[in-house]
Formats: sequence, C-alpha cells, structure tokens
Amino acid sequence: GLPQFSKKMPNLSHLLHTTALAALTMPATGMRLHGSQQTRSPLVNWFAAEAGLPLTVMPPRPSNHPFGQVPFFTDEGGVEVFESGAILLYLADAAAPSATAADRAKYTKWVMWANSELDGLCFGAVPGDHRVRGTSMDKKGVRSVERLEEILGECEWLLDNSFTV
Repeated sequence: GLPQFSKKMPNLSHLLHTTALAALTMPATGMRLHGSQQTRSPLVNWFAAEAGLPLTVMPPRPSNHPFGQVPFFTDEGGVEVFESGAILLYLADAAAPSATAADRAKYTKWVMWANSELDGLCFGAVPGDHRVRGTSMDKKGVRSVERLEEILGECEWLLDNSFTV
C-alpha cells in the first residue's frame, strides 16, 4: 500500500541548508540530490524527509542532467533520474516497494498534473525561462484553481487521507 507520512511540513529552508552542510562533510554515497533552493529540489527533499529516505544534498554542479539543470538524482546503484516529478516517483517506489500499479496510478496522475499544470499556475513558468512571473492561484475564473479548491475543500489530502508524493 501507500506509505503514510506526517502532516507537519518541515522548514524547507532549514532542511535544505542542514543537508547541504552535511553533504560537505559526508562521502557521496547512497541517495544524492544535486539541487538548490531556487529550483524544485526542496520538493524532493521534503518528500524524502517525510518518507524517511536518507538523502544527501549535493552542490548543483556538476549535474548529469542532459541540459545541466537541477534537480538531478542518483543512488548507490547508479540509477540517475532528472526532473522533480520523475525523482519523486522514483522515491515513492523506493519508500513503498510493495506498491501495486493501482497504488502508483493514484499518485502518478497528481504528480504529472502538478508538473504540467500547477507549476505554471503557481509560478507563471515559461518553458526555457525559469524566472517566476507571478501566480494565477488567486485569480477568479481559473478553472483548474477552482476545481482544486473544490477537491481540497472536501478533504485535507488528495489521496488516502494522508501525505503522499
């Protein structure tokens, strides 16, 4: 089944800073995330912390991402994953290795929607231009925002009454 996580969101700035400092003194083994606070890396850090997955934050460069971007993830087995959504899905599988295809379908659709739709609504993202351009989350009449508010108005969590990827 799906892993259960706490409802308390950690202080992401502190989490990233603490793990980045630890990365300077720890050998680069295990799960490693090349990233920075100005990217989607904190989302990956947050999920890993909630899931109890040990993750070492590494400097943004060098990154084996095909476009030199972050976040970029690698593990002790040589698995390399880029893009925050793909990394989150990989970590979800690592956190719940007994998850079925039906379990994964529950959260995969939301991760994909968040990366393709929600990111632009929150940050005004333009492909290839990573500057924040403003939010559409508070604009009236934005169908996706109104529907998300309806869904979250009926429940605290999107899936299974708990924190998930």
